[in-house]
Amino acid sequence: MNILILTGSFGMGHNSCALAIKQELNKECNDSNCFIVDINKYIFPFLNPFIYKSFNVIVNKCHHTYNLLYKISQKQTKMPFKKIFMKQIYNLLREYKPDIIISTLPMSSKLISKYKEVMNCELPLITCITDISIHKAWVNKNTDIYFVATQISKDKLAKYGVKENKIHIVGIPVKEDFISINKETKKQSSKKILIMGGGLGLIHFNKNFYRDLNNLKDIKTVIILGKNQKIFKKLNGKYDNIEIIGYCDNVHKYMQDADIIISKAGGITLFESIYVELPLFVICPFLEQEIANANYIENECIAKVI
Repeated sequence: MNILILTGSFGMGHNSCALAIKQELNKECNDSNCFIVDINKYIFPFLNPFIYKSFNVIVNKCHHTYNLLYKISQKQTKMPFKKIFMKQIYNLLREYKPDIIISTLPMSSKLISKYKEVMNCELPLITCITDISIHKAWVNKNTDIYFVATQISKDKLAKYGVKENKIHIVGIPVKEDFISINKETKKQSSKKILIMGGGLGLIHFNKNFYRDLNNLKDIKTVIILGKNQKIFKKLNGKYDNIEIIGYCDNVHKYMQDADIIISKAGGITLFESIYVELPLFVICPFLEQEIANANYIENECIAKVI
């Protein structure tokens, strides 16, 4: 059986979810071949660096514009350049010959759903939603199954007209490293704080914050900045009690060593923290989907918004 997992590099959450799904399938389905494909890189082989760079700039410096586009896109139903997209999807399916498609990105769910309609195709499509909040772009009539994080997510999909028997509450998939972490009591003299800003390193604290953090007695801090090279260069090597990390693929080890985490409200990070059983403070969010995530986890007493 060939399973095609479609994702995109808008931040790192969609990719992390795709990898988590692949790990689980490889463990449970010995006869399956799983392929992860970045749909933007496949469809726009030359433009995709510009697309992702533009997204990063908008999120980092123009989040009000991002939020406006997020709200407008809730009402967007037409697909521009449909013929070009359908041709690329045809090539994609011919190359990988999937028996099932799993999507962790609204765009890929929409494209596959439209392809199924245009080509009268019955290829099973599973959409795994990577936030607690539900943007309408996730909802497509030719999706066969939805994986959602919570009962609230399921109720929201039902309000959009999705039949309840298509919706399965599974949480948000996380990589097996987070599930298998040893949760024994830590034996260390100092306490450790872990601060994360997601794949884009969205951390906006001033110098006084870092100075005060560095001066805390018997406390060490690790700050993971993802792809935010600008802040990395400003902070790296400046403080004795603060370790600055760029992009890394062993976040689970830093979570295992930490006593508390301060993070943005990305869906993947939230569920990674839940699996690790790590006390969580969420930085007051400014992106629409993360505002909904933060509201949920605070109402459920999972974390505290600061």
